[in-house]
Amino acid sequence: MKKAPYNPEGKEKPLCFSRNLRLLRTLYGMTQKEVASLLHVDRTSYTYYELGKTEPPYYTLIRLAAIYGTTTDMLLTEDIQEILQEVITPKKDKED
Repeated sequence: MKKAPYNPEGKEKPLCFSRNLRLLRTLYGMTQKEVASLLHVDRTSYTYYELGKTEPPYYTLIRLAAIYGTTTDMLLTEDIQEILQEVITPKKDKED
């Protein structure tokens, strides 16, 4: 798994960009072809973003963030699946 080159918190986080793209696209009920069309790229290029084979140019990254209503920082550095699990999974109270 790739590691982020810099993290201000001092911890290494896995790069989650490609996984975030796939998760968000699925949550929004879109196909790769639909997202590619919104980005003005071909489906193969978009598929490579999701597979982590290539990285999009910065202006495509900005468009992706706009499509999914998030930030570029969130797309690149946060594990959105983990965040969603924390939000929807109730925490068990500790018994003393």
